Amino acid sequence: MFLLLLLACATGLDVSLDHRATAEACATDRPATEPADAVCGTSERDACATHADCTDGANGRCLFRDEGADCKCSYDECAQDADCGATAVCACAGVPPREAWPTSRCIPADCRVDADCASGLCMADRVGCGVVEDASQLGEWGYYCATAADTCRGDTMCGAGEFCVYGEDRWSCSTDYAMTCE
Repeated sequence: MFLLLLLACATGLDVSLDHRATAEACATDRPATEPADAVCGTSERDACATHADCTDGANGRCLFRDEGADCKCSYDECAQDADCGATAVCACAGVPPREAWPTSRCIPADCRVDADCASGLCMADRVGCGVVEDASQLGEWGYYCATAADTCRGDTMCGAGEFCVYGEDRWSCSTDYAMTCE
């Protein structure tokens, strides 16, 4: 925490953006709280009709997939960072800010926790805000180290219609994020 305060004072940048002080572990037994989508089981192309039909992986969910116009099973990819390889972290479903995610996913990362970064800050790039139905809609969601080249540390530092996003090895204000947040 001292390093975060020192970083804020030295850079003048707000460090309130979602960051990863410690790694999170996902629930390994996460019961479905919602029934399968009402359209599931109405088409011959549907691979499932209910969540109970999805038994080939952890925490199976029967979900409507817009790209194929049918229902398919979706499973948790991970329960902890070690399940994701060296360039990703495990993002737990149903945990803020990912309440709408139906499954836990491995997402890109160049850091796992704040201590992995020279700046002491491993920040979340939240592209893909709002409700997402499929991991393919998560955009560039991931965790990346704050750098000396950053021009923002949170959306409040950006102008109207801009958001603090990670790209080109630094955090900066961009309007690209706004398209997914309307």
